[in-house]
Amino acid sequence: MTGYRIRVLQSIVGLSLVMTVIPHGIAAPLEDVRIGVILTTVKEDHSFMFGPSIISEEKSKEYLSGLAHDLLFSKELPPAWPEWKFMQISAVYCHAGPEGADAFLSITREPKKIAKCDTLEKLLEKCNCVVLVNTGGKGEANFELVSKCLEAGHPIFVDKFLAATASQAHQLIELAQQKEVPLMSASFLLFSEPGLQVKSKIDDRGLTKVTSTGWDGTNIAGDIHPISHMLMMTGERKPVSVRCEQGDAGWKAIVTFSDGVIGELAPRKPNTVFELYTVSEGATYYAHYENKHTRPSSIITLQHFYDYVRGKGPGVSPMIMESAIAIWEAAGKARETGKTVIIGE
Repeated sequence: MTGYRIRVLQSIVGLSLVMTVIPHGIAAPLEDVRIGVILTTVKEDHSFMFGPSIISEEKSKEYLSGLAHDLLFSKELPPAWPEWKFMQISAVYCHAGPEGADAFLSITREPKKIAKCDTLEKLLEKCNCVVLVNTGGKGEANFELVSKCLEAGHPIFVDKFLAATASQAHQLIELAQQKEVPLMSASFLLFSEPGLQVKSKIDDRGLTKVTSTGWDGTNIAGDIHPISHMLMMTGERKPVSVRCEQGDAGWKAIVTFSDGVIGELAPRKPNTVFELYTVSEGATYYAHYENKHTRPSSIITLQHFYDYVRGKGPGVSPMIMESAIAIWEAAGKARETGKTVIIGE
């Protein structure tokens, strides 16, 4: 998909400034959105994101058994939104080996309609946009995979975090802008429905502190969620430094933003998943994420990507995509050295 120009618009979900792409001439009609799925490990339980229009709930129970999201999502697939039937998965490729593609096909409703590809190049021939699924990987292969998709002119959504390092993420964002190809990456919690409800209630100018729980500090695949929850609230504010503190429940990371707003990444509390405490104009607003809301965040996220590649809605700010990784890197250095780390140095 080529011939795009980049605009900066105000996000309709309160994510502050976001990058969106408006196609020149003919936008891809709904039925022409053909997705190629890239799996980075042999079993990707984030496959549930495609919902019951694509994934068979009955077939997926064994597939999800024992995996990270078995308990978190109670083996229930998020419902599809009405337009989902117009989006097709046309091909799948597993970077970790062909057995991963076989496993994915085994839980789809219509596996014969999805081409199993043994190379990324073959996948790109059979689709016009890409979704890279990542459950627990560190993103080591992301730079190569995403670069090739962008070079081929294929819009791509990258699950969780864009690349293994903030430097690589920056390079990919620049490549997407040079090639004028839509690039979007996000944790599902960037579109958490309870968080979005809080975001709509507060005055951003009065924001002083955001505390996001679920932080561990040792695995970016998990830590990207509380970071994204926090960035949902802070928007386009630039994170400038990170320091670490040891508490009774574990260590936490304290992020200072350019205007003095404080972000706190704290350990998960017992019997909770991800919580968000937002202080604005002296009042504290609470949000608790779980996958049982009216519209699960996985579906909201893919809806945004779907609209984005058709030029009908915003993507995710490059600042947010890069900052999420930069914060995690800086937190690791801060914990190791015991000092405040300036992001980007």
